[in-house]
Amino acid sequence: MSAPAFSLATDGAVADRAIAGIIVANPAVAAPTATSQPAVAFVCRLAERDAEREGYHALRRAIFCEEQRVFEHDDQDRHDEQAVPLICLAVRPGQPEVVAGVVRIYRAGDGYPADTWFGGRLGAAAEFRTAGVVGRALVKAAVGTAVAWGCRQFLATVQAQNEPFFRRLRWNTREQMVLQGRPHVLMEADLRHYPAVFHPGGPAAAAREANGVTV
Repeated sequence: MSAPAFSLATDGAVADRAIAGIIVANPAVAAPTATSQPAVAFVCRLAERDAEREGYHALRRAIFCEEQRVFEHDDQDRHDEQAVPLICLAVRPGQPEVVAGVVRIYRAGDGYPADTWFGGRLGAAAEFRTAGVVGRALVKAAVGTAVAWGCRQFLATVQAQNEPFFRRLRWNTREQMVLQGRPHVLMEADLRHYPAVFHPGGPAAAAREANGVTV
């Protein structure tokens, strides 16, 4: 069973809220024709509204519980208490926004330096996995957001089959491990290739506060 995307009820005011995120035109989707779907743009941003957070968690469950069966019923853990959720919205003219991908970031803690952050739960809905556009955009948004909040080291535990994808995005492998009975690798982003991504406004301030960020 492939993970579906989740539509959001919206008023169509995408442009007004997209200034706080990264807008990525999808090169893998052709311009619309009389018989095709409208062209898609992807917007990566913090999950702020209740509907966005519900779509974020629903897609996580669909990917990691129902499709991959990494977890049995729910993939949430202790890190979600402080983790910052980011989503990638698929935006088509005249249609509801769709949560096409998800990722979370959080300050490492547990003996790591204060400027070390982790990313995790990266995933894209099945219909948006073509060419890795959503995954790449979310990785850039996740790492860039942490960099803007003072991150000097960004790590992630990655399922082993996804290691080549991260290597192409300028990540380095640090060690191999087994999590949830599956092979994983601990990887580190080369921050020289990740400029800061700023998210102005109240939700961003609340996310910084949850992670003890004072910038």
